Amino acid sequence: MKVAVCCIGRLENRYIKEYVEYYKNLGIDNIFLYDNNYDGEEVFEDVISDYIEDGFVNVINFRNKSHCQLEAYQDCYDKHNNEYDWIMFIDCGDEYLHMEGFDNIKNFLSQDKFNDYELIHINLMSYGDNDIVEYDGRNLSERFVNPIYPLNFKKEYDFPENDHISSIVRGGLEKLEWKRTPHTPSNELKCCDASGKEQNSMSPFVHPFDFTYAHFKHYTTKTIQEWLDIKVKRGYPDGNKDYFKKHNKVKEFFRWNEITEEKVNYIIKALENEKINILIVNYNTQNLTDACIKSINKHTKNTKIYVFDNSDKEPFKNTFDNVDVIDNTEGQIINFDEWLKGYQDKNPMDNNYGSAKHTYTVEKFMEMFDNNFILMDSDVLIKKDISELYDDSYMFIGEKVEKLAFWRERLAPYICFINNKMCKKYDIHFFDENRCTQISKKGYAYDSGASFLDDASKYRHKLIECNEYIEHLKAGSWSITGKDNVTNWLNKYSNLWSNDNNLKIYICTHKDFDKVVTNDKVYEVVDTRNLKIKELNGLSDKFYSELLSYYNVSKYENLPKYVGFCHYRRYFKFMDDVPDMDKIFSECDMIAVKPINANINIREEYKKFHNVDDLNIMEDIIERKYPEYKIALRTLLYGKTMFPYNMFIMKREDFLRYVDFIMTMLNEYINVVGTDIFKRIEENKERYIKNFYPNNTANYQYRIGGYIGERLTNVFILANFERIKAYQINVTENKYKLKNNE
Repeated sequence: MKVAVCCIGRLENRYIKEYVEYYKNLGIDNIFLYDNNYDGEEVFEDVISDYIEDGFVNVINFRNKSHCQLEAYQDCYDKHNNEYDWIMFIDCGDEYLHMEGFDNIKNFLSQDKFNDYELIHINLMSYGDNDIVEYDGRNLSERFVNPIYPLNFKKEYDFPENDHISSIVRGGLEKLEWKRTPHTPSNELKCCDASGKEQNSMSPFVHPFDFTYAHFKHYTTKTIQEWLDIKVKRGYPDGNKDYFKKHNKVKEFFRWNEITEEKVNYIIKALENEKINILIVNYNTQNLTDACIKSINKHTKNTKIYVFDNSDKEPFKNTFDNVDVIDNTEGQIINFDEWLKGYQDKNPMDNNYGSAKHTYTVEKFMEMFDNNFILMDSDVLIKKDISELYDDSYMFIGEKVEKLAFWRERLAPYICFINNKMCKKYDIHFFDENRCTQISKKGYAYDSGASFLDDASKYRHKLIECNEYIEHLKAGSWSITGKDNVTNWLNKYSNLWSNDNNLKIYICTHKDFDKVVTNDKVYEVVDTRNLKIKELNGLSDKFYSELLSYYNVSKYENLPKYVGFCHYRRYFKFMDDVPDMDKIFSECDMIAVKPINANINIREEYKKFHNVDDLNIMEDIIERKYPEYKIALRTLLYGKTMFPYNMFIMKREDFLRYVDFIMTMLNEYINVVGTDIFKRIEENKERYIKNFYPNNTANYQYRIGGYIGERLTNVFILANFERIKAYQINVTENKYKLKNNE
């Protein structure tokens, strides 16, 4: 018998030797280790070179890939399934098989009870931090000796966390697919658990869990230090590696572990060092730089901003607590007059060598500064949270400005992330005197960022479009744009940096109605009869309901900081007495309607009123497109609580993500069922048409997009927001009528 292990690992060097030696001692013949580290990160050869050289460990290059655990599993089985009797598909570094009464995997798998099965599901026994705060050099098995108690603890589901399983798959199967979850293959196989009892092969759970015959020791969180330094940075290889940018990483840890003062103090100290560093080069642009900083502070938390002030007429006056000014107004750091004298063959310029000075200023900051940072021009305003750009798994994140005439393509300096630590490691510079046209006639790079792009593009990087994040007043940072133009531009985009009029609640309607709110600064009617975009995929609001209005609003220019929706007959209880949104959102992540409670779970409730097949299709789409939302989906469908009516108030950037999610899901649904909705209803009458009004009409059931969308709204809320402020609603019928929907 031959048995192999397949796993995918990133940032696992601290644990990989213990892991490899454990499975070698357990009788495993080979480990197929898919290296998912990024440029500048670890290499497994530094730790387990002996095992690689003797062929026990085969390292497969999956570096710089995202969302690739299922791809790795599929690759391994496709290439090696005929070489092994069994292949274990398990997490790298933190899942250790324990077999009761066996110390050799081959003896365990040779038992007669497994002879007729193609797949074995074995439960995971979860381990927390055992109240250890920091890594102390010992092996996992020495540090974490007690599993999380009680064993039937529930992290997020309505069933114990230890119901999760990992799989051991028989080799030589004609067909095996990894499409949904890394816990088990996606196609139907003959499956049992460790006791030999038959199980559902496509379920990632065995309920109730049973550790009698075997289990995987799953070192889930390790210490808070390792959680923050490794797990949060790494994310989830089978889902979204940016998961912890959208979820509270501290709260997630304490879902598994007890809160203690020592851990809290460690977290406070660690998070103080997680500032998002931002560099702005200022040159006589007080108003622009001031507005730029206000826009940053309005949209992005936990920033530390450095203003490198090269002004010679209007030194920057700092009024911000999170800003440090690097004063170069008198050449204290860079004396540009003396610096330029060193370049005798420089080209004559009429803008005082602005680009060369700017580029060299960034280079100087990189020399002075040890950490990574986001570089921004002073003439930009932030439109959304830019923390997602701060990702040290990349050499840089930014926009590539294409080649124009004889000028080289370059990295746009309007907004870009620069991994300064990697730059120092690989000797990458932002300024190169031999490739800067302004100071060398031999140079070929027109502007700042050109030589950097040439050199840094060799390493892992991510290209974006700047206008997704900023509004840009071109040439404003050179202080050559007229004051009137600056003033007009700042006024035009005041919603991005000013706190005035920072909320808009859109009233969705499809008919004339008596408007009962009078605060026109806040409320704006969106009538489906007047939409600019009246159809998507050939379908109107009859299918999409109010969601088509939401899509239209998402295309508006200059959306306010907070975006909300209500209906012509349903309003948030505060009506015209609108609270201070900044104050409200300092204590919550979004605003919803008071949830309703059903007598049956939400899946059964949907089945009662609509065709549950549509819900099943959406489940499959989430598995494929948004695997990080699986937990939220399960929480919704098997619970009895739901936020109704698609009414909410969100931050602008969250609203735009929400619309993208909703429309992607509905587009995928239409790809499956087609656009002839009436035909679908007619062909599935027994599933759609109910025996009570109004659900007994095809016209009512036609609003599938709206019905599904209401459930998808809840999935998005559950997946993305932890602090939710819920209001009652007022239902209006020519007058206020309070509806008790608590």
